Formats: sequence, structure tokens, C-alpha cells
Amino acid sequence: MPSDRLRYLVERGIAVQSGNKVRLRNRLIERVAGQRQADVTGVRRLFETPDQFRDNIKSVLELRLAHLNGADSRLRRFVERAIRHLPDDPDGALGSARDILDRALDLVWAVECPGGRVPQDWIDAWKYSRLANMASDYERAPDIPEERGRQCALLRVATGQHRVSPVAKQVTKSTHVLIEHMNQFGDLKNHSKDDPSVTMAVAFCFAAVELLEALNREL
Repeated sequence: MPSDRLRYLVERGIAVQSGNKVRLRNRLIERVAGQRQADVTGVRRLFETPDQFRDNIKSVLELRLAHLNGADSRLRRFVERAIRHLPDDPDGALGSARDILDRALDLVWAVECPGGRVPQDWIDAWKYSRLANMASDYERAPDIPEERGRQCALLRVATGQHRVSPVAKQVTKSTHVLIEHMNQFGDLKNHSKDDPSVTMAVAFCFAAVELLEALNREL
């Protein structure tokens, strides 16, 4: 049993540990646990074959999205729209990548760079690092660049990279990775002639939901 799962059960009084053995605390809990064993079999039946996965994964994504409360309503609508295309239209799901990217970056800059300008303390921090040239460029023209690819590059630096400390106040490196992920999916949608698979569209949607949660948490 994984240590975190064991700790969860013991802390809540569900199980007791004695040496290297674990047992349920009482017969009522044991009976409930026994009744729930069939749930695992039910999940296996829902996803055991590729066709079953295809037919049922949309409901999982919808349930995961329902876990999130208070997230930006506009960004949430874009994520919902992507999920609605599953499983029959994976290409349509990826069609939401640019809208998700645009809204996510707008939310980030509204908090990290009020007024649409790179903060002076960011520029000062870069002056004495390997990013001196970048600092000089933004000191001359501090406005956030219009091109989304350049914005992703700016956020990558702001959230920290090799030998450069993060300067962003709230957005983390992992959130930048998710935003960059949306950018890559947008490029794939716009510049590739290959049709995406259902599982690729599912991966995109799960990442979009994770981004929605991350921005809700950090911003």
C-alpha cells in the first residue's frame, strides 16, 4: 500500500497499523469496503477496450471539470467547448487551443503585468544576469508583445529557467508549462495536416482542465 494512502486511512480512523500489517478498524467499515470492491470491476468494464475508453472518457472529463469552482467563466467555456467535441471530433477539440491560450495569457498579464507593461523590477533583475540583452530590449519597449509565442517566451523567463531566478509573483513554472502546452497544440492544429487521435485530444483536454485549475489557484 502506498505510504500516502496508508497515512490517509490511519489519520481518519479508517484503518489501524501494527508493525507491517494494516487492518480495517471495525466491521462496519469492512462491510462497506467489501461492498465497494465491485466499483473497481465497474471501472474496468467502462474502460477495458479502446472503444469503451472512447465512449466513456468524455464523462470523466466533464466530471473533472465539475470539480472546479470559481474558475474564470470565459476560460471555462472554452475548455467545455473542447470537451464537447469528444470523442467524434478530436480535431474540433484542438480547435479550442488558441482561445484557451489567449484567455490564459490575458489572465496572467492582468495580474503579473498590470497595464500591459513588463514590471521594472523584472527588468532590473535581468540586467545582471545572462538576460541582459532581454532586459535592455524591454527597458526600451516595456509593452507586452502582441505575438503569443513571444508572450510564452516572456512567461518562461519570468517563471524561472536555467540560471535565472523566477520574477513572477504568482504564476508558477508548472503553469507556464501548461500554457506552452496549449501553444504547441495550437500550432499543431494550424500547421499539421495529420488528424489528431482521440487520445491526443483527451490529453489536450485534461491539460486544459489542469490549466484552468492552476490559474484559478494562483491568480
